[in-house]
Amino acid sequence: VHLDKVLMESLESSYTWLLSVLQKFSTGKGGGYDCNPVEPLPKDFECSICLKALREPNLTSCCGQHFCESCIQRVLRRKKPCPLCGKAVFKVMLDKKTQRKVLEVKVQCGEREKGCDWVGELAGLEAHSGSCEYKDVKCTNGCGLYVTRKQLNDHLTSHCSKRIVTCKWCSHEDTQEKIEVHVENDCEEVPTSCPNSCQDEEGSAFPRKSLKRHLSVCGEQEVDCEFSHVGCSTKVKRKCLQEHLEGGIKNHLSLLSSFTVSELQKKESKLLEKDNQLKSIERKLQKKEKQLNELKEELGDIRANQKGRKHSKYYY
Repeated sequence: VHLDKVLMESLESSYTWLLSVLQKFSTGKGGGYDCNPVEPLPKDFECSICLKALREPNLTSCCGQHFCESCIQRVLRRKKPCPLCGKAVFKVMLDKKTQRKVLEVKVQCGEREKGCDWVGELAGLEAHSGSCEYKDVKCTNGCGLYVTRKQLNDHLTSHCSKRIVTCKWCSHEDTQEKIEVHVENDCEEVPTSCPNSCQDEEGSAFPRKSLKRHLSVCGEQEVDCEFSHVGCSTKVKRKCLQEHLEGGIKNHLSLLSSFTVSELQKKESKLLEKDNQLKSIERKLQKKEKQLNELKEELGDIRANQKGRKHSKYYY
């Protein structure tokens, strides 16, 4: 009874560990061949850990079960018991006969749903996958998209946002995505039209570089009144400017007069301010001059006293 209990606990532990391994393989890349056999894969050719076709099948010494070499080596490195029989210590060896049989299994290409009709031995699957026209491959320009290998060349030359293209309006070269920004914002040769929808012949189409010059003469462009600097806030179309000037002479003269008076008052105020500053400076200079004269007098008195003392010394 005691031995049966120990054996059951060992089997339960092995089963729990095997489930955890199987879960890892179900969410990642297992050790076996991921393939689509033409006929159902014999159970003897299936790894009991990753549940895929055996890759480098290893035979266990305990229960004679086959596992992928990479799968069973994980078990041995972790010093776990056999995933099937639960024996703690066992050995493995490569079964070349079984390996040959597994590699002879007829399989279909994994891209069959996309149109690939390749069928061959499992041994040739990897080589086929490396050249299969229906397999998704990553764009070699680095745009991040995946396309089938047969579509790659068309993608690189006609659709990839990272392909090098030339601006159709100028000679600038860059990636497609940057050329789109260039044409939208920067290219000086891109044909444009007057934003004011003017009817001038020139306004219908011209290079972007000419837009500024066109707007400087466009009759539909809104401009400031020529008397805006004196207070006229009216904005009119350039073609209506002369009419505005002729009709507003009285108002403009009044604004000009008020502006002139205001400017004269400002200048008078500034002159008065400057005059006061000059007077202040003049008072400061007079004060300094007075202080300087006083110092000179004191210096004269000191020199006179020193001279008198010197004569008195020689006299005695």
